[in-house]
Order: sequence, then structure tokens, then C-alpha cells
Amino acid sequence: MQNYSVMHWSSLLRKGKEVLNVAKPIVPNLKRQSQQLSRVQISTMAVKENLMVAGGFQGELICKYINQPGVAFSTKVTTDDNAITNAVDVYLNPSGAMRVMATNNDAQIRVFDAETFSTFNRFSFDRSVNLSASLQMLAVEFHFFGCFSYFYGCLLLTEYLC
Repeated sequence: MQNYSVMHWSSLLRKGKEVLNVAKPIVPNLKRQSQQLSRVQISTMAVKENLMVAGGFQGELICKYINQPGVAFSTKVTTDDNAITNAVDVYLNPSGAMRVMATNNDAQIRVFDAETFSTFNRFSFDRSVNLSASLQMLAVEFHFFGCFSYFYGCLLLTEYLC
């Protein structure tokens, strides 16, 4: 990240290439369910299988296929006052379908289908959450008393997130 720009550095070519610029208006290719965003401050990022997902400090979610021009999908997933996107993840479910997961300070985990970017599932908690996902489980961590956190538990991905 540099000057609102996500860069890819090639050590072989010794040069950088801009992958995503979030300073100017982001106009998504997928018009339905998307919102135009601009000047996004990125708080978290993940990349898998040519899909880059970025979350912002105001609840934004941006999805871009690295091997395609433009942004595939962008939206504000929450309008909560404390809307920071804490974590994003990209994973394949057991049948091979790609999913995008985002957690925000509005105490929700949202799961999106990475093909249509429609909401696949949503989980609500009583505190803001972070996540750590694998193919078997999702570890949920609450923020507590400002600087401390504690481990909440695990959800089986095969039952809820696939």
C-alpha cells in the first residue's frame, strides 16, 4: 500500500505495477448489488486464486480479479458508526466454489459467493470479531475492553460457511 494504491512488486523485473487504486472513484464491473466508492482507506486484504479482497475503515469491501481489468465488486457492507472491516478471507468450499468472508466492528461475519458476490450467509455476535479460517473451522475472536481480546470458539465451515 502506498498513496491509496495497492502495488505488485516483481523482484525479477525489478519494477512495480499498480493493481488497485482506491484514491479515485471505484466503479465496479458488476452493477447489481455494488456501490461506487472512492478514497478508501484499506484496513485488511487477502488474495487467493487471482481474487484480491480488500476491506476498509468505513465498512467497505472491494473485490478485484487480478487477471481482469477493473474492480469486479465494491460496496459498503455496513453503515455502522464504527464500521471498520477487521478481516477478510477468500476460501474454496469443499465442492470448489469460492467464498469471500468479511468481519466488521458491527459484530457480524458476512460470507459472499465469489461468483455473484451475493450474500451467502451472515452471523451476528454481541461484540466485534476477527477471524481465522481454514477448511475445517472458523476461529472467532472478540475485541474486549479496547485492547484485550479473547478467543470465542470455532464454527465448522462445512455446516455454516460452505
